[in-house]
Amino acid sequence: RQRLWEWVSDARAHLGESILRENERYLLDREAVAVDLDQFEALLAQARTGRGADRERLLEQALTLVRGQPLVGTDYAWAAGDMRRLHAAIVDLLSELGNLRLDNGNPTGALAAAEQAIEFDPYNEAAHQVAMHAEAVLGLRQAIVGRYERLCQELDTRFGLEPEHETRVLYRRLLSQDGREALRHLSPAPASPEGVRR
Repeated sequence: RQRLWEWVSDARAHLGESILRENERYLLDREAVAVDLDQFEALLAQARTGRGADRERLLEQALTLVRGQPLVGTDYAWAAGDMRRLHAAIVDLLSELGNLRLDNGNPTGALAAAEQAIEFDPYNEAAHQVAMHAEAVLGLRQAIVGRYERLCQELDTRFGLEPEHETRVLYRRLLSQDGREALRHLSPAPASPEGVRR
Protein backbone atom coordinates (compact mmCIF):
# COMPACT_ATOMS: atom_id res chain seq x y z
CA ARG A 1 0.00 0.00 0.00
CA GLN A 2 2.86 2.38 0.83
CA ARG A 3 4.42 1.75 -2.59
CA LEU A 4 1.07 2.40 -4.28
CA TRP A 5 0.76 5.76 -2.54
CA GLU A 6 4.29 6.63 -3.66
CA TRP A 7 3.48 5.74 -7.28
CA VAL A 8 0.25 7.75 -7.20
CA SER A 9 2.13 10.72 -5.76
CA ASP A 10 4.73 10.44 -8.51
CA ALA A 11 2.03 10.19 -11.19
CA ARG A 12 0.27 13.28 -9.81
CA ALA A 13 3.57 15.17 -9.96
CA HIS A 14 3.57 14.56 -13.72
CA LEU A 15 -0.16 14.58 -14.50
CA GLY A 16 -1.58 16.95 -11.91
CA GLU A 17 -5.06 16.26 -10.58
CA SER A 18 -5.96 13.94 -13.47
CA ILE A 19 -5.43 10.98 -11.11
CA LEU A 20 -8.76 10.43 -9.37
CA ARG A 21 -9.58 8.32 -6.35
CA GLU A 22 -12.74 6.26 -6.13
CA ASN A 23 -12.98 4.36 -2.84
CA GLU A 24 -9.85 2.19 -2.85
CA ARG A 25 -9.20 2.58 -6.58
CA TYR A 26 -7.24 5.17 -8.52
CA LEU A 27 -8.41 6.16 -11.99
CA LEU A 28 -7.11 8.32 -14.82
CA ASP A 29 -9.47 11.18 -15.64
CA ARG A 30 -9.68 10.68 -19.39
CA GLU A 31 -11.51 13.99 -19.78
CA ALA A 32 -8.46 15.83 -18.44
CA VAL A 33 -5.70 13.92 -20.26
CA ALA A 34 -5.33 13.00 -23.93
CA VAL A 35 -4.53 9.28 -24.22
CA ASP A 36 -3.02 8.09 -27.48
CA LEU A 37 -4.80 4.73 -27.20
CA ASP A 38 -8.19 6.48 -26.99
CA GLN A 39 -7.30 8.53 -30.08
CA PHE A 40 -6.06 5.43 -31.93
CA GLU A 41 -9.26 3.48 -31.29
CA ALA A 42 -11.46 6.47 -32.17
CA LEU A 43 -9.69 6.85 -35.53
CA LEU A 44 -10.08 3.13 -36.28
CA ALA A 45 -13.80 3.35 -35.46
CA GLN A 46 -14.19 6.33 -37.82
CA ALA A 47 -12.22 4.53 -40.54
CA ARG A 48 -14.59 1.56 -40.38
CA THR A 49 -17.40 3.80 -41.62
CA GLY A 50 -15.24 5.88 -43.97
CA ARG A 51 -14.81 5.50 -47.71
CA GLY A 52 -11.91 5.82 -50.14
CA ALA A 53 -9.53 8.70 -49.51
CA ASP A 54 -11.24 9.56 -46.22
CA ARG A 55 -10.71 6.04 -44.92
CA GLU A 56 -7.07 6.11 -45.97
CA ARG A 57 -6.55 9.49 -44.26
CA LEU A 58 -8.01 8.20 -40.99
CA LEU A 59 -5.83 5.10 -41.06
CA GLU A 60 -2.76 7.24 -41.79
CA GLN A 61 -3.63 9.37 -38.76
CA ALA A 62 -4.01 6.29 -36.58
CA LEU A 63 -0.66 4.99 -37.81
CA THR A 64 1.12 8.15 -36.62
CA LEU A 65 0.17 7.10 -33.06
CA VAL A 66 1.96 3.75 -33.40
CA ARG A 67 5.46 3.94 -31.96
CA GLY A 68 6.64 0.34 -31.96
CA GLN A 69 5.26 -2.77 -30.32
CA PRO A 70 2.35 -1.96 -27.97
CA LEU A 71 3.14 -2.06 -24.24
CA VAL A 72 6.61 -3.41 -24.96
CA GLY A 73 8.46 -4.47 -21.80
CA THR A 74 5.23 -4.82 -19.82
CA ASP A 75 5.17 -8.03 -17.79
CA TYR A 76 1.86 -7.52 -15.98
CA ALA A 77 -0.46 -10.49 -16.47
CA TRP A 78 -3.48 -8.18 -16.85
CA ALA A 79 -1.86 -6.52 -19.88
CA ALA A 80 -1.45 -9.69 -21.99
CA GLY A 81 -4.91 -9.52 -23.58
CA ASP A 82 -4.55 -5.83 -24.40
CA MET A 83 -1.13 -6.45 -25.94
CA ARG A 84 -2.50 -9.16 -28.25
CA ARG A 85 -5.52 -7.05 -29.21
CA LEU A 86 -3.46 -3.95 -29.98
CA HIS A 87 -0.86 -5.97 -31.87
CA ALA A 88 -3.57 -7.48 -34.09
CA ALA A 89 -5.23 -4.07 -34.61
CA ILE A 90 -1.95 -2.52 -35.78
CA VAL A 91 -1.19 -5.36 -38.20
CA ASP A 92 -4.73 -5.21 -39.61
CA LEU A 93 -4.47 -1.42 -39.94
CA LEU A 94 -1.24 -1.72 -41.94
CA SER A 95 -2.60 -4.46 -44.21
CA GLU A 96 -5.76 -2.46 -44.89
CA LEU A 97 -3.74 0.69 -45.50
CA GLY A 98 -1.56 -1.23 -47.95
CA ASN A 99 -4.63 -2.36 -49.89
CA LEU A 100 -6.03 1.18 -49.98
CA ARG A 101 -2.71 2.53 -51.25
CA LEU A 102 -2.73 -0.10 -53.99
CA ASP A 103 -6.27 0.89 -54.95
CA ASN A 104 -5.12 4.51 -55.15
CA GLY A 105 -2.17 3.74 -57.42
CA ASN A 106 0.55 3.92 -54.76
CA PRO A 107 2.31 0.51 -54.85
CA THR A 108 5.47 1.88 -53.22
CA GLY A 109 3.44 3.10 -50.22
CA ALA A 110 1.53 -0.19 -50.16
CA LEU A 111 4.77 -2.15 -50.01
CA ALA A 112 6.04 0.06 -47.17
CA ALA A 113 2.85 -0.57 -45.16
CA ALA A 114 3.05 -4.32 -45.80
CA GLU A 115 6.70 -4.45 -44.74
CA GLN A 116 5.84 -2.60 -41.54
CA ALA A 117 3.05 -5.09 -40.82
CA ILE A 118 5.47 -7.98 -41.41
CA GLU A 119 7.89 -6.45 -38.90
CA PHE A 120 5.10 -6.68 -36.33
CA ASP A 121 4.00 -10.16 -37.39
CA PRO A 122 6.33 -12.10 -39.73
CA TYR A 123 3.75 -14.86 -40.24
CA ASN A 124 0.75 -12.68 -41.15
CA GLU A 125 -0.06 -13.86 -44.66
CA ALA A 126 -2.46 -11.00 -45.41
CA ALA A 127 0.50 -8.63 -45.12
CA HIS A 128 2.66 -10.86 -47.33
CA GLN A 129 -0.13 -10.91 -49.90
CA VAL A 130 -0.27 -7.10 -49.98
CA ALA A 131 3.51 -7.00 -50.38
CA MET A 132 3.42 -9.46 -53.28
CA HIS A 133 0.65 -7.47 -54.99
CA ALA A 134 2.71 -4.29 -54.66
CA GLU A 135 5.86 -5.99 -55.93
CA ALA A 136 3.95 -7.31 -58.94
CA VAL A 137 2.70 -3.82 -59.81
CA LEU A 138 6.25 -2.49 -59.42
CA GLY A 139 7.57 -5.23 -61.69
CA LEU A 140 9.68 -6.83 -58.93
CA ARG A 141 9.17 -10.43 -60.01
CA GLN A 142 12.28 -11.78 -58.29
CA ALA A 143 11.26 -10.07 -55.04
CA ILE A 144 7.96 -11.98 -55.12
CA VAL A 145 9.81 -15.27 -55.59
CA GLY A 146 12.23 -14.50 -52.76
CA ARG A 147 9.45 -13.39 -50.41
CA TYR A 148 7.33 -16.45 -51.07
CA GLU A 149 10.25 -18.86 -50.65
CA ARG A 150 11.26 -17.23 -47.35
CA LEU A 151 7.66 -17.40 -46.12
CA CYS A 152 7.43 -21.10 -47.03
CA GLN A 153 10.67 -21.86 -45.21
CA GLU A 154 9.73 -19.87 -42.10
CA LEU A 155 6.25 -21.39 -41.84
CA ASP A 156 7.63 -24.89 -42.29
CA THR A 157 10.43 -24.37 -39.75
CA ARG A 158 8.24 -22.69 -37.12
CA PHE A 159 4.90 -24.47 -37.53
CA GLY A 160 5.40 -27.38 -39.94
CA LEU A 161 2.90 -25.70 -42.29
CA GLU A 162 2.78 -24.39 -45.83
CA PRO A 163 1.25 -21.04 -46.86
CA GLU A 164 -2.53 -20.72 -46.96
CA HIS A 165 -4.36 -21.65 -50.15
CA GLU A 166 -5.01 -17.95 -50.98
CA THR A 167 -1.30 -17.14 -50.74
CA ARG A 168 -0.30 -20.08 -52.97
CA VAL A 169 -2.88 -19.16 -55.60
CA LEU A 170 -1.86 -15.50 -55.50
CA TYR A 171 1.81 -16.39 -55.93
CA ARG A 172 1.14 -18.49 -59.03
CA ARG A 173 -1.19 -15.85 -60.48
CA LEU A 174 1.19 -12.95 -59.97
CA LEU A 175 4.08 -14.79 -61.60
CA SER A 176 1.93 -15.44 -64.66
CA GLN A 177 1.01 -11.80 -65.35
CA ASP A 178 2.58 -8.37 -65.59
CA GLY A 179 2.16 -5.45 -63.17
CA ARG A 180 -0.80 -3.86 -64.98
CA GLU A 181 -2.73 -7.13 -64.88
CA ALA A 182 -1.84 -7.56 -61.20
CA LEU A 183 -3.36 -4.18 -60.40
CA ARG A 184 -6.49 -4.82 -62.49
CA HIS A 185 -7.12 -8.18 -60.85
CA LEU A 186 -6.40 -6.95 -57.36
CA SER A 187 -8.54 -8.87 -54.89
CA PRO A 188 -6.95 -8.60 -51.45
CA ALA A 189 -7.67 -11.28 -48.91
CA PRO A 190 -9.01 -10.21 -45.49
CA ALA A 191 -6.42 -9.82 -42.77
CA SER A 192 -5.95 -12.71 -40.37
CA PRO A 193 -5.95 -11.40 -36.81
CA GLU A 194 -2.51 -11.85 -35.21
CA GLY A 195 -1.45 -14.10 -38.08
CA VAL A 196 -3.32 -17.03 -36.51
CA ARG A 197 -2.99 -20.15 -38.61
CA ARG A 198 -6.16 -21.79 -39.76
